[in-house]
Amino acid sequence: MALNTLNSNGVYPGNQDVYNKYGVRFNGKTDFSDKFSAGISFNYNKINSRQVAGGQNDNSVFDAVLQTPRDIPLPELKDLTNPYNAFGFTDYKGVSQPNKYGYYGSYTLNPYWVLQNFNNDDAINRITGNVNLEYKPTSWLGVQDRLGIDTYSERRRVVTPKFSFSPVDALSNGSTQSNNGGYEIDQYGVTELNNDFMITAKHSFSSDFKGSLLLGNNIRQRNTNTLIAATNASGGLVVPNWYNLGNSNGPVATGDSWTVRRLVGVYADLNLSYKNFLFLEATGRNDWSSTLPKKNNSFFYPSVNTSFAFSELIGTNSILSSGKVRASWAQVGNDTDPYRLLTTFSKGTVTGNFGSTIFPFGNVAALQASTTIGNPNLKPEITTSFEVGTDLSFFDSRFGINFTYYQADSKNQILTVPIPNSTGYGFAVINAGRVKNHGVELALTGTVVRSSDLNVELFATYTQNRNVVQDLPEGVDQITVGGFGGMGIVAAKNRTNGQFYTVTNQTDAQGRTIVDATTGIPKTTPTAQYLGSYNPKYQGSFGASITFKKQLNVNFLFDTKQGGKLYSRTKDILDFVGVAKETGGARFGEPFPNSVYIVGGNTVVNSGANAVPYVKQDYFTGIADGMNVIDGSYVKLRSAGISYTFSKTQIKSLPFANLSVGVFGNNLFIWTPKENAYVDPEVNSGGATNEQGFDFTAQPSVRNYGFNVRVTF
Repeated sequence: MALNTLNSNGVYPGNQDVYNKYGVRFNGKTDFSDKFSAGISFNYNKINSRQVAGGQNDNSVFDAVLQTPRDIPLPELKDLTNPYNAFGFTDYKGVSQPNKYGYYGSYTLNPYWVLQNFNNDDAINRITGNVNLEYKPTSWLGVQDRLGIDTYSERRRVVTPKFSFSPVDALSNGSTQSNNGGYEIDQYGVTELNNDFMITAKHSFSSDFKGSLLLGNNIRQRNTNTLIAATNASGGLVVPNWYNLGNSNGPVATGDSWTVRRLVGVYADLNLSYKNFLFLEATGRNDWSSTLPKKNNSFFYPSVNTSFAFSELIGTNSILSSGKVRASWAQVGNDTDPYRLLTTFSKGTVTGNFGSTIFPFGNVAALQASTTIGNPNLKPEITTSFEVGTDLSFFDSRFGINFTYYQADSKNQILTVPIPNSTGYGFAVINAGRVKNHGVELALTGTVVRSSDLNVELFATYTQNRNVVQDLPEGVDQITVGGFGGMGIVAAKNRTNGQFYTVTNQTDAQGRTIVDATTGIPKTTPTAQYLGSYNPKYQGSFGASITFKKQLNVNFLFDTKQGGKLYSRTKDILDFVGVAKETGGARFGEPFPNSVYIVGGNTVVNSGANAVPYVKQDYFTGIADGMNVIDGSYVKLRSAGISYTFSKTQIKSLPFANLSVGVFGNNLFIWTPKENAYVDPEVNSGGATNEQGFDFTAQPSVRNYGFNVRVTF
């Protein structure tokens, strides 16, 4: 049994970014006889958190901070009774000004006021566990059934204040700050049941030749339900400060969905070994999925792998401790999300220039078809992979090498692609696309000191993956997987997946920026360009673990990603408001660095007597999106920690089986290329999707420190 807690209060003032997690875990096993046993595992977690929003809306504290001039100290803004900081205040005559603001900004809110008035609360209850029954009628035969569950409920509460403030001094600050307000409750429930029934048989054909066979059945069901209710998006709240759906100024917006997804599979796993140096494994599995049409819902995928432990033939020696070569071939099948075979309907919505009309409108009800047409002929996705590798250890297992080369080919991918609007839809779900991957993985381990008092272990990894989109549906050159406005993240044919595709500055054959011959401002490309992928060229890590007298441990880990691109709106907004370093220096009278312009078809270097100066304010307030696509490389001190494990003698008077205490730090230091002085390349606004390398004013990453106490009974 174990108890755990994690309590965190982030870097923002107050309690607006807190995270509190409490958990209990229990594992138990009993033997009813020498043939029959049972086990149980249970894990419960309760999480309450409050999060600060990112992005560019009124609720983004970070966006407001980034737009604050450097000569205004942020801490001086926290006194919201000060008329120069306030939204609604009492003036020097003692007269209340509830609808006035004295804050300097015309387009941003005081970040302290945002923290106080915008809330995002989240509450999660989650239970995972399994029950395991095992019966061994003979020494060579075993029967096992394992039933598992993963269920959680989540409730999100979003509060947006209703306000309208006009400036105290309309001559110097003429913008009214207003928001219709809003209140939203999102409730999510997920329950997944997973049952495996397995029969395992083992047999020794001789002292040299042994084998085992596993036959199994898997049944998995996943239920989800979602209920979203929010005040009217256009009307907002009727009165301020009452956060209730009954305060909606217009029809309440609702979303209600549930899904059921079932997968039934049968599988087999055959293992053979000869003299403990030659091994062969073959597997096969067939699944039946409820999310695919009946004629295509059955799919089979096999695998085979073999390994040769050649060190067993060499015998004991002082150099090679163990050595193995291995190879494998495998296929993996995959179904799709529920209800993609049909075209679904939802509540009717008419979108206009000044808001949306959501049905029912008076007594008139309406439903509208989804913009995506379903496909009753979908097939499963199939990925075929091949890999070879070796595992080597030397000098009494003090030094180890693991190397793998792999290839993977994914076909019949289930994609949502654009179709002509004349069809009545905007998108279709189809089987198409082919993506190939190949790469290497290398892991090194070394024990440089090994004694009863001191143990020093070093480890390093290197991985490199190359992929290319080899095929897309006929007539489609690329598919958008993320981005916004005029900046897309795309899967483009014959290119690495995850390309940034947008307009950027024009350059000549020598890489010099082409500027306007009159204004000196860089010209933009007439069409969008491919600017590179978010996929890195390679990744690596290096770390160490040092243990003294088997009780005191010191450890650290560095890791890196090199190559790959990211889009940063953080850079964009810093450029726009003129607080980025590249906007500083001489803002008038200087030519754009390393630039040329075209006169009469001739290229003129933009310097010296031929220099055409540009105005930085005119350039950086309308910079092309492509100039915000920057190098995503980094090196990080990922973690470091010190821990102490008490010996049995030290805790003999305590009711614990084991006890350890420690301190740790994560995300401690980062080094990035010169062109990225803005953002941690690991932050991402796209979540766990194909939309990676996308910083839309995402919350900055932070260092975190903590201590832990681990106790087992």
